[in-house]
Amino acid sequence: MIVIRGIIWIALWMLIMCTGTAQDTYVKVYDFPIVPITSKNVQVYEDRIYSITNTACDLGDHYEICSSLIELTESGDTLWMTLIPDIDVASGSMVIVNDTITLTGNNESLTAWRMAHFDLNGQKLGETIEIEHPQRKFWNMFQLTTQYFNNRYVICGSGWEVDTIWSLMFVLDRSGKIDTLISLERSDRLSACWDSYIDREGRLTTYHHVEFYRPPGPGPPRINYRRIFKFDTNFDTVWTYRSENSESNEVIPSGCELDDGRTILSYTNPQQVRNIHSVRAINTDGTKDWQHNYEITGSRNRNIYRLKRLKNGDIMGSGSYSEKAKDPRIDDSPWLFRMNPDGVLLWEKVYYDYDSTLASKGSSRFGELYDFIELEDGSIMGVGNLKYNLKSNMLVMRVDSNGCLNADDCSEIIYITEHLITNIEIPFNQPAKLTIQPNPASDHIIVEWPDAVEG
Repeated sequence: MIVIRGIIWIALWMLIMCTGTAQDTYVKVYDFPIVPITSKNVQVYEDRIYSITNTACDLGDHYEICSSLIELTESGDTLWMTLIPDIDVASGSMVIVNDTITLTGNNESLTAWRMAHFDLNGQKLGETIEIEHPQRKFWNMFQLTTQYFNNRYVICGSGWEVDTIWSLMFVLDRSGKIDTLISLERSDRLSACWDSYIDREGRLTTYHHVEFYRPPGPGPPRINYRRIFKFDTNFDTVWTYRSENSESNEVIPSGCELDDGRTILSYTNPQQVRNIHSVRAINTDGTKDWQHNYEITGSRNRNIYRLKRLKNGDIMGSGSYSEKAKDPRIDDSPWLFRMNPDGVLLWEKVYYDYDSTLASKGSSRFGELYDFIELEDGSIMGVGNLKYNLKSNMLVMRVDSNGCLNADDCSEIIYITEHLITNIEIPFNQPAKLTIQPNPASDHIIVEWPDAVEG
């Protein structure tokens, strides 16, 4: 007879599986001892939720930026976490296909990109692969977004070749063998492929930021524009967009596609105020359809990090929000907004956590929402960070389709302090393996737990 000391945990697990907590809203902050951590990406695969994070790995005498892979429940709890000490992931560098999770990112010296594969339980499959072009040598490489397209991984970012920087796209197989190198938009200052997705016609869509230096003294304005490319399965360009020139556009380009084929792009506002981003819709012929611009107040920030199309065709964005001249003072707090396909803002919500330790009393805790997913019931699950004592902590939250934690008390500013669950520590090791049979359960179940203790 096996006596399982974790029987209480199993009973709780069974209760959750039977009753579910799918309708619950919450805000949870995971506190890792010493190291900061920020969740950058969240995806659903086969009804399981995965997230990747940036963190810092303890190498004994110093810390290095590294990553972790985490599985979450819809209730925001962590099932396991796998630390990845040799890859620095970006916000769009997780791909899940054929029951394999693939993570891509940078190496320490920024002379190559890296790729590693994991099973759906976070176990690493093989060794980390170094991705370096055999002829062209790049330096200061940053990997930013990855897609699985036409049975190949397309790893995108930027890299310098001598004194020229390129938007780089490496097309390679699972083993890391490069099939094609696409280098676009050469520049002397910045050229980077920041975002990508597969559109409704099965084309690879990529977003690029291109900027050139301007010599001192009088002369033409700085060259600064955004490019969007669509590629067919042969990697031939089938559609392009180039924005107008903008001397001081610092918005990182991201976007999505609407049901009618219009393309959405995060863009600078007409006044080119650095910290207030706009949303632009582009017609299939490359003309601008509409642009949503926030009012300029001198004390307002709206930083967009992610734009996605929701199931009903609406647009949702996430990022950070500030209103520094109002009471309460809000400094770069987590933010969600929703607009219809014609650019009409339906709502925006800032998730405010009061921080009494800040010099400006009555101010909010710093934080951001980097990514989100829409769940089956229409609720939204977002990931990002909140900062405590100048340290970034992983944020996981779930709100309803209107951005509310409480449908009966849901204004533009949502005070999350009363909803906040904090100081939750995540172990770095894998969980015990637990098997419950049959599935679905009948009148009797068999629980197999290899780590159980006989008694």
